[in-house]
Amino acid sequence: MRSKSVKQFCKDHDITPPTVYKEMASGRLRSFKIGRNRRISEAAESDWVGRAEAAA
Repeated sequence: MRSKSVKQFCKDHDITPPTVYKEMASGRLRSFKIGRNRRISEAAESDWVGRAEAAA
């Protein structure tokens, strides 16, 4: 399983870290922790993008 850091996710989607953390807190974006680092899996990213496209 591949995953991205919050920083890389922000760069890829042109959004800010606070926006990513709000999406996580709301449950719209799944993530997991490895040590102190928050990671976002490819599957979670695909789900998030799909929901965003459907809402647009």
